[in-house]
Amino acid sequence: MTLSRFLWPFSPAVRSDPGRPGLADDGPAVRAVFWAILLVAAWLRFFHLETPSMWLDEILVPMAARHPVSYLFDLVTTSEVHPPTYYLLVKLLMACGVSDFALRSLSATFGLASVAAIFVLSRRHAGLAPALFAMAFLAATPLALYVSRVVRMYAILVFLLICSTGFLLAWAQSGSRRDLLRLVGVNLVMTSLHYVSFMILASQFAAVLWIAPRRGGRRPWPDIGLYLAGSALAVGLVAPFFISRLLRTHRGQFMGYSYLEAAGNMLAKVGETLWFFPHQWPAAVFFALIVLVGLVLAARLRSNLGRVVLCLGVLPVVFLGATKYDYYAFNVWHLSFLLVPFSMAFGLAAARLSARVAAQVPAAAAALVLATGLGAWMLGPRYDAFYAPDTAILPFFTLSKPLARNLPPLIGQDGAVVFCDMCTLNGYYWYADQYGAGDRIRAQAVEQGQAVRPVRFVSGSGSFGGFAKTEAEFLARYGAPASVEKTFQAAVYRFDVAKTPLPAIGALPYTATAEAGLTSFFAGVDRAWGLTLNPDWGGAAGPADTGEGGFEYVIENHVAGPQLVVCHQELVNTGRGNTYVVRYRFNDESFVEAARLTGPSPAVDLGFVAERREPYKRLTIRVEMVLAPYTADFAGGNQSTLGFKRLDVKVIPLEEAVTASAVAGKEGGS
Repeated sequence: MTLSRFLWPFSPAVRSDPGRPGLADDGPAVRAVFWAILLVAAWLRFFHLETPSMWLDEILVPMAARHPVSYLFDLVTTSEVHPPTYYLLVKLLMACGVSDFALRSLSATFGLASVAAIFVLSRRHAGLAPALFAMAFLAATPLALYVSRVVRMYAILVFLLICSTGFLLAWAQSGSRRDLLRLVGVNLVMTSLHYVSFMILASQFAAVLWIAPRRGGRRPWPDIGLYLAGSALAVGLVAPFFISRLLRTHRGQFMGYSYLEAAGNMLAKVGETLWFFPHQWPAAVFFALIVLVGLVLAARLRSNLGRVVLCLGVLPVVFLGATKYDYYAFNVWHLSFLLVPFSMAFGLAAARLSARVAAQVPAAAAALVLATGLGAWMLGPRYDAFYAPDTAILPFFTLSKPLARNLPPLIGQDGAVVFCDMCTLNGYYWYADQYGAGDRIRAQAVEQGQAVRPVRFVSGSGSFGGFAKTEAEFLARYGAPASVEKTFQAAVYRFDVAKTPLPAIGALPYTATAEAGLTSFFAGVDRAWGLTLNPDWGGAAGPADTGEGGFEYVIENHVAGPQLVVCHQELVNTGRGNTYVVRYRFNDESFVEAARLTGPSPAVDLGFVAERREPYKRLTIRVEMVLAPYTADFAGGNQSTLGFKRLDVKVIPLEEAVTASAVAGKEGGS
């Protein structure tokens, strides 16, 4: 089978099987229906493709892809759940544009190609009527629309599975090793996109054993061995990423509930595969019954197509239920590959039912009504689910595009801005940079001598990050803000923070402490530049984005005599290439580098000791941080890999320190 014969739906080599039920002639009218359904599919996928904001799962892809390739490989071995292939593909795509339309067009194109490909596949092996109904179902079913309109790999995965299934059936029919090699090649690409391909390969292997062309009554074991070798290679290429990720974060995701609960969870997700919208169980049951009838027909056909549909449509669900693999982040779009066998099963059942129930209605007309009816439903009552500016797949995630449009007037041009979490901040950056407003956050500063420092806290979707669980708790902790301004999915709490007087050494010993608190940090530092606060993990002050940031903390001195200054700092520096430098100076002398820590480092603290024999009026402790773009963070950046958490300063008379050291030395020698 040549590629053109496989992909071109009206090749002379492709003929309908007149023995199948509910078929129509492959004439101009049927061709018109084919192109009409394809037009409906294109409209549903490309209409307002740029309008909705990318949500969390989408926007993490280009936010990660903008970093160096080493960042992407770090991401997929630490916090992401997919191989790096799709991220690398998007990185190449970003060279052509970073608009939502440009980034989503890849999925939309493959989603549209899948609609045509499912027609070709079903037509070749089931007949014209099943092919038209399978095409109509895939053209307008909600989950197929979703995966075709997001910056994720699922639409490509669906298309590749259709191609893989086509080559599998071609091999079973012809016994040609060329078709088998094409099957293995497609599977290599498919497995590099998503780990769910492991289940697909396992299910497909069962189909290989079932439908392998027999020669002289024997299975072609060399061909089966070749398929296994290709599958092993496909798995082996991505296994290092999968194992690394599994060992770090997936250890407890297989158990925790009964098999009955696992079965219930899986059935619910299968229902969403057929009808994406939750709480609309009548529609889900309707389509589930038709697909179930199709699976029964597939079993009764005793054909290669029927056996493949059964293996691909049933075995993955059985596997997931048996392993109880249904953790918090396993969503219905991970099962989007089931759209392939379900579409073919739907086509078989709909063709049979239409022939019996509405024999006077041509199958082509019925399929067209199905596609246009579902399409009208999506563009009408379900418009907000796919096409509106406030379309939200999961409503508890803040949409970054409206945030980037609405927030700049609310955060002004002075003072500090702190976001509820780094994911919301990085999502804001993505769109704000396109609107020319992102540098306001990166360049934020608190100036020396600024008596009142505005600190604006941005809460997205009611979240207060690590600062508080609720608004009441947040206000109880930090007091009444000077103002609260609300916009779509966000609120800005402005605190006018008064600069605290410089701490002063009035007597020895002296101690002072500074922490990365929301208001206390900006009240206590003498000046700061390029810094924001990360509310998570107890709070830390670090660079607002890749690049430099820092602050100075000043202490006045009113005590004469030689002194010993001991400074201890708590920090985080887990990113490769990050630097954390501490300097100090007395009065206006040159800064002295006291400590330097290059990441990644397990150290959580550092410090310095400085002797001062000459009189001085002011001690300045300066912290300089450089955030490097190499270590990945699931928030789409890496701000959580570097930050200041706490500073403790102790000043004692130098003579006292020398005496204590001498005593300690004598005790140690004895």
